[in-house]
Amino acid sequence: MLGNIIVSLAAGIISAVVLVAATQGSTLSLFAFIFLAPLPVTIVGFGWGWRSALFAAIVSAVAMTLFVTPNAGVSHLIAVGLPMAICSYLLMLNRATNEYNADGSPVIEWYPPGRVLGALTLMAGSLAAILLFSIAANESQLEIATREYTEQLELKLPDEMTADDFAKLMVRGLTPVAATFWITVACFNLWLGAWVTEVSGRLARPWPDLSLMTLPNETPLALMLTVGLSFLPGYAGLIALGFASAVLFAYIIVGLAIIHNITRGLAARPFILFMVYAGLLLLNPFSSIIVAMIAIGEPISPIRRRFQSSSPKDGGA
Repeated sequence: MLGNIIVSLAAGIISAVVLVAATQGSTLSLFAFIFLAPLPVTIVGFGWGWRSALFAAIVSAVAMTLFVTPNAGVSHLIAVGLPMAICSYLLMLNRATNEYNADGSPVIEWYPPGRVLGALTLMAGSLAAILLFSIAANESQLEIATREYTEQLELKLPDEMTADDFAKLMVRGLTPVAATFWITVACFNLWLGAWVTEVSGRLARPWPDLSLMTLPNETPLALMLTVGLSFLPGYAGLIALGFASAVLFAYIIVGLAIIHNITRGLAARPFILFMVYAGLLLLNPFSSIIVAMIAIGEPISPIRRRFQSSSPKDGGA
């Protein structure tokens, strides 16, 4: 018990220090530290349990409150600590089934990573909506705040673009960028935290075959609904746009999982995967849409099932 408390205290303080350090360096270090800020909480969650992760999140929020501002503490708790604690709880959730192993022990069913990815889309969209209201009460006020901010930065705009046009563009892209960035950071830290915990020998659950990951059955409806609502005026459309971007990102993740799955055993697999990831980096957003469409279409045309008989079974990526 005392060991758990000490580990949680250390993890919470480290997470807070990482975020504080992010504000003190260059832009590159800022992004690097922000990407790693949730990692201590996820490692504690996987290795010592979700209660320890929650305690670490609270410690980190208190540290941010004391040494930065109360708003920073609340923001850290809502955007970093609580989501990572919840996800560590879900990923370690399990139940015994009516099936039995060869040694007579019951087969354990673990909470599917795909459903955790679905939960992350809800968190990402919700946090993007909270960000909107934390900046301004409505879209017009948000445009004014964005225009004032860009004027402070003294950005050089293209000749055909006015400050008002740029402000409207920034407002329209705020929730998609915020939701996509957050869910990217969350997925990366959950994967890295689980990997570090497995290497240390403390990961209680077996490593899942992520290439078989699927999203909840309600996801296609959620995508259609959020995309449709994104055309609404005002904050309703902006909030829906954030949720739609998060769901689309989840489909990209599943699309990559499908590509990893169907290329197993192929001699050209390294080249194919290199081209896919290079395309995602260099040819966005077109390459992202193509990868997402692979996942969106799989329930209709199950690609993985077709390749299952000819692909070797391994627990890799």
